[in-house]
This record gives sequence, C-alpha cells and structure tokens, in this order.
Amino acid sequence: IWGLAGSDYHGRVFAEVEVTTLWCNLVVGNKPLKLYLLKYLYININLLFLCMASMKHIQSYIHNIGYVMNRHNR
Repeated sequence: IWGLAGSDYHGRVFAEVEVTTLWCNLVVGNKPLKLYLLKYLYININLLFLCMASMKHIQSYIHNIGYVMNRHNR
C-alpha cells in the first residue's frame, strides 16, 4: 500500500485530476463549482499522498531504531 507514494507520485496525481475533471464535466455544468471541486479534490489527493509518504518514512525510521537497538542488545 505504501508503494503509492514515491517515483510515480505526480503521474498518479495527474491521472486522478484528469479523471476528476472528466467526472466534473459530465456531472457538473457549473464552471466555478467544477473548478472548486477540482481544486478541493486535488488538495485532498496531495494530502493523502503526503500522509502516506510520511507514514512510510516514520515506519522505516522506527524499523531502523529497532534494528540499532537489537544490535546493541546482542
């Protein structure tokens, strides 16, 4: 699941935004509302990826601390 964040981060975000734009074009005729939705969803997607990236970072950090502690205990 953490593989989502990383090298293909921007590609995925833009793919999401394109799909969102398409959906908005189909569902919403109102241009200001469409732009608002697109902006809102884009920010949320970015936050989601940032959150996932930081979670992965924290996980590896904790893992590294555990590894160092185990080496010291031996």
